Amino acid sequence: MTNQFVPPIEIEEQLEDNMKIITTIFSPALSDIGILLAGENYYEQAKQVAIQVYLLGNEKGKWFIQGELQAFIFSSFSSAQRFIDNLPSMSALDLMLIMSGYGSKSHHPIFFQ
Repeated sequence: MTNQFVPPIEIEEQLEDNMKIITTIFSPALSDIGILLAGENYYEQAKQVAIQVYLLGNEKGKWFIQGELQAFIFSSFSSAQRFIDNLPSMSALDLMLIMSGYGSKSHHPIFFQ
């Protein structure tokens, strides 16, 4: 489930200058855990887009980045956007296949065509 979340300035300061916060995803079961997605070269004409996935934690009402979970590289903006759109409903199996590189050019990109 994606929420309208305005990240505190401390979170934005933890990201590299070229990273743009794209969205956040929160679990309905765990109110103090979230996922933040940030992108590099995240614009429509980009030939290669990097998506960083960060784990967010909340202590005493204050959100912070606990760590980076995974980075993904996509050959186009539209592929990155499809990944982001599909991530909240993606099965664990699909995510593990993507994390292993399945779906890259060498494996016929089945997930984001």
